[in-house]
Amino acid sequence: MVCYTKSLSIELSTMGENHPEVAATYNNIGLVHKVEGDYEKALECYTKSLSIRLNKLGENHPNVANSFNNRGVMYKDRGDNQKALECHLKSLSIHLNTLGEDHPNVATSYNNIDNVYKVNNELEKALEYYTKSLSIRQ
Repeated sequence: MVCYTKSLSIELSTMGENHPEVAATYNNIGLVHKVEGDYEKALECYTKSLSIRLNKLGENHPNVANSFNNRGVMYKDRGDNQKALECHLKSLSIHLNTLGEDHPNVATSYNNIDNVYKVNNELEKALEYYTKSLSIRQ
């Protein structure tokens, strides 16, 4: 974490608050917080990353999709399955538009949607998205 914090400090002072590299570092710090179990701080970092990416890259960029995905995972881990599903569906939409139907990131989006439906005990929907994910991965 110390290295990421130092990196963020340098990036903020040299590139400013709204640079895509700053967004990437917030994303990395969010991952560390997630691994440490601090979901609130992770979500905060993922939200900062998403905000910068939306501002600099626009709504239809794979990195924006990745930020939505990361937020979705956090919401699911916190038990907010509706917000998780919204984030994962947004991620899926962007990935389909930018990467095409057979890209591994699309499979990841399908898998994450499957996981939310499983938690909600919507097993038919879960199976539908799991099957789509598996098909791409095969």
